[in-house]
Amino acid sequence: DNVAIPIFHGLPKIHKPGTLQLRPIAGAHSWITTPHSTLASSFLHKITSQWKHLVRDTTELVEELEGKPVPPGSFLVTMDVKSLYPNMLHNEILNSIIRLRRYSGVVNISIDTVRYIHKIVRIIIANAFVEFDGEIYKQIRGVPMGTNCSPELANLYVTYLMEFTPELKEWVTSSIYKRFLDDIFFVWTKDLASLREHIRLMRRMH
Repeated sequence: DNVAIPIFHGLPKIHKPGTLQLRPIAGAHSWITTPHSTLASSFLHKITSQWKHLVRDTTELVEELEGKPVPPGSFLVTMDVKSLYPNMLHNEILNSIIRLRRYSGVVNISIDTVRYIHKIVRIIIANAFVEFDGEIYKQIRGVPMGTNCSPELANLYVTYLMEFTPELKEWVTSSIYKRFLDDIFFVWTKDLASLREHIRLMRRMH
């Protein structure tokens, strides 16, 4: 009796210059899957908080990098994953959970916990409905921006793509590499040609 279908709306990206862009939001604060999403977020945060490559904000990034030696001739690189939340494929989201125990830096998680998280997230993404202009729609790709576990799923998803792509695995685990959700910063110590090839590889990944 106390649930409400999330209302779809666009949040302007005022920090990005040029043409006005909207961030798609579906506030799921009172939806039927909200308790599931809160629980999944709690479980996943205990895991993602172990990862040294994730930062909370710009301040933490600066503090971590301050004083770290950077080899001469290195490139400081920033990247952004375009429209991450709407483009996360459901089968890959679930695969990223199934492989939780194989990620670098993950400790103390049982197979039963992995199965439990997998079941919860499957319920959430299978019941992602939104209302817009008097009509009700089901989201069949991506995760709703507005449900509690979306940031943790996004962190898990990008790490999954990075760590389980053989060409990227060594780079992610050995270089200065930091990320906040879909914003990436890293130090590239090779030449410019190899950096461009690396970027091409990342663009082909998804």
